[in-house]
Parts: sequence; structure tokens; C-alpha cells
Amino acid sequence: MTKQTDTNKRINIHVVYVAPEYKDIPKPWKVEEGGARIREFVKKREAEKYAAERGREIHNLGGKAEVKLHRMDGVITESNTYGEDPREILG
Repeated sequence: MTKQTDTNKRINIHVVYVAPEYKDIPKPWKVEEGGARIREFVKKREAEKYAAERGREIHNLGGKAEVKLHRMDGVITESNTYGEDPREILG
């Protein structure tokens, strides 16, 4: 049974790189939701795909999500919203 999400709250999902302290750490790409790590991946593309699927899942349950993709240095390179966009974009 899936739970209905709060339609007023936007859930933030981040794809981040966590520099391994030791070279034998196999999964440096993390997907975080609401500040908690939920999955780990070897490749960034795998993490991005999972984060997008999670964003769509939240949207399909009536909620709102925003997926932010980070480079290895932490800079956000892309942001995608699922559900109502947070602002109007003129152009």
C-alpha cells in the first residue's frame, strides 16, 4: 500500500558525490531525500535515473518533488521539478 504525499510540501531529492575516504569505496554517488541518504550508486547516471523515477513516483502520488543534480565538487548543475513548478519563468 502506498501512502499519499502531502501536496503542499515539495520534497527535495539530491544526487551528490561523496568523496570516499579510501579508494576501495565502490559507490560514491548518493541519492538523498529530505536530507537522508536513500540509495548509493557506482555511476552518476544510475543515480540520476533513480532520482528522476523517485520524483515521478512522488508526483504520481499527488505530491511535488524537485531533483537537483550536483557535480563532484558539489555545485548544482541541473534542477528538475515534478508536479507544480515553483515559479513562473518568463521568456
